[in-house]
Amino acid sequence: MIYLGLFILICNPIFNKFRNIIINVSIIRIYFIGICNNLKIATKLLISFLIVAIIAGALGIYGISKISTINNAGKGLYEQNTKPLGDLAYIGTQYQRIRVNVLLVPIILNYRESN
Repeated sequence: MIYLGLFILICNPIFNKFRNIIINVSIIRIYFIGICNNLKIATKLLISFLIVAIIAGALGIYGISKISTINNAGKGLYEQNTKPLGDLAYIGTQYQRIRVNVLLVPIILNYRESN
């Protein structure tokens, strides 16, 4: 019961904001429907297509503006994660050479002692 009271106290301002938004949207909707009743179907279609085109254009402009951000992030990933792989390959090769040399030392010493 206490948790429900806390939930209502916390969420009540949020619900009030949503309620105000819903009321404002419904007022705009009523106003828009009143305007649209006087228009022809062709005009309504043209307006709706223009609204969709404007939204698509805005999304396209936003996407193009963020391409440089993605490009810079990709360069950073290459510099930090991919470029050092060459160094790691060199380190791995050198490690294998050292390992083989360490394994060969007793064999070479035994060979020199026997001769």
